[in-house]
Amino acid sequence: MITAEIRAARQQLVLDHFEDEVRQEWDDVLSTFPHPHYELIPTMTVHDGGDQVRGYYHETRIAFPDQRHEIIALRHADDAVIVEFWLIGTHLGPLGEIPATGGTFRVRMTAYFLFDEAENLVCERVYFDTLSMLRQLIGGLNMRNPKNWLLTVRCLRGLLRMAGGEPHPSLVDTVEPELARRPAATAATVEATAAEAGVSDAASAVAATDATAPAPASATTDGTATAAESVTAAEPAPGTSEAAGPPAEADRDADVDADATGSPAPERPGTAR
Repeated sequence: MITAEIRAARQQLVLDHFEDEVRQEWDDVLSTFPHPHYELIPTMTVHDGGDQVRGYYHETRIAFPDQRHEIIALRHADDAVIVEFWLIGTHLGPLGEIPATGGTFRVRMTAYFLFDEAENLVCERVYFDTLSMLRQLIGGLNMRNPKNWLLTVRCLRGLLRMAGGEPHPSLVDTVEPELARRPAATAATVEATAAEAGVSDAASAVAATDATAPAPASATTDGTATAAESVTAAEPAPGTSEAAGPPAEADRDADVDADATGSPAPERPGTAR
């Protein structure tokens, strides 16, 4: 579990990173990484090292000189700061193969700032919807103007050329994480439970096994008692033969008789006193 001091330090570094990008102070931005590394999931591209990341900054600011952001939310994980934000800009220069449209965009994005064990920022991984951006840039063109017909065709051709590249292997060759799972019931357990429940098919046997599994020893989210509390509540009080509960009908009748005559009513057969 990370400490409050670590969270505060990470958050300040990420906010400085965002602010330096808006100011286009690339040396300051790059200084937040020991080794600059960007992963852009929509395009499946990686920019690794100072030269590649600086080139990425240069290309995007040619396309969107006024690029800026509005932070929506910032969250902390054990190894990351996760930022949701709006990215905003005006398309005044070529974006790769896509010519400038003069349009504006405002796209919701998520960036994962990943940290290593030494609290170094090692990666910024960015997710966003490319279609939303292009729809705003191209959709804002006035199609009543014949000049924009050709521009639209050029934008679509440029997009197709850019979509033809191979995805970066590190973004494709992923490894499934080791997640904690409930141990599977053994064959012997299923058979024993099936015999007790009187079922024969495999699906019903597994369901019966799950139904007889012990409840977790922690409080549930809906406020019900934990397994330990349920056992404690079911145990009889010391010196009694059963758990405390509402008085029996015979006891209530005896109490009524006692109130009416001023003396205890005679015990009735079968009444526990």
